[in-house]
Amino acid sequence: MKFYNLIKRRTVPALLLCSLVSVAFGQKVDSIDLRLHLKIGDKYTLTSITDAVSSSDIQGKTISFNQKQIANYLVSVDSLLHGGLTRISYKLQSFSFTITSKSMEVHIDSRGLSKCYGSTKTAEDIAASESVHVAQDIGLSFWTDLNENAGVIRSNIDTVYNKKNNSEEMIKGNGKQVIQTVSFAGYPIKINDSWKGIGFLNNEGKAISGKANFTLKSLGKKTAVINSEINDWGDIEDASIIAHYSGVHKIDIVSGLTMETTYKSNMEANQKVNPFKSNSILTVKLTKL
Repeated sequence: MKFYNLIKRRTVPALLLCSLVSVAFGQKVDSIDLRLHLKIGDKYTLTSITDAVSSSDIQGKTISFNQKQIANYLVSVDSLLHGGLTRISYKLQSFSFTITSKSMEVHIDSRGLSKCYGSTKTAEDIAASESVHVAQDIGLSFWTDLNENAGVIRSNIDTVYNKKNNSEEMIKGNGKQVIQTVSFAGYPIKINDSWKGIGFLNNEGKAISGKANFTLKSLGKKTAVINSEINDWGDIEDASIIAHYSGVHKIDIVSGLTMETTYKSNMEANQKVNPFKSNSILTVKLTKL
């Protein structure tokens, strides 16, 4: 097994190099073996934007509202671990949240009370109170370990936010969404080839595999485009949650990182009190510093 792993690690860069050389000379690339290739100390900025239209049944009435979240992270490659794992850290730089309904609008911003507002006195009080909690989360860092196929193996995000008093659950949820969510096949693939991989994280920070389906849709000189379909479900606080995510991911071939992701999702929480439905679009962009 050790000998096989050694041969595998030495042949992977060669396969990648051959693919890149073929592209550089204008030859058609029939297949590619995507892998994660990162350097310790590399840093990136990451911006996550979520636009959602949601509804909830409250006291027999259906209330509809729009939500928008914008989060900014500093992302860094921390270390290369045993077993071919790479540890990446995410540090929250700023977070804003806007919710709009027929009756009011509330805007919360970690950058200060002067940037928070409410359309009514009640909304102003909510903005002032919640902005304090959001500001307390700024600067928090969590890490995630990825294997050479870019699959998430573990993360300490739950531990970090669970230890933080008054931590905002929506920020932790955003953090889980921005963690690398495309895992490669682990062998050469052609356009329209599909494979199963790792989707999201459970509460223990371990990866859930087999729920995500990925398909290579196109292959260019520097970028591979992968589509994903993910079905997720779970139980939290007496609520049964069902969600479907349809994603488009632009992969940097050299590093193996997902540089841009767009998810369309729909989620439904079935519960006795305040059942909830939501349709959203999530956009995540990663830029190297």
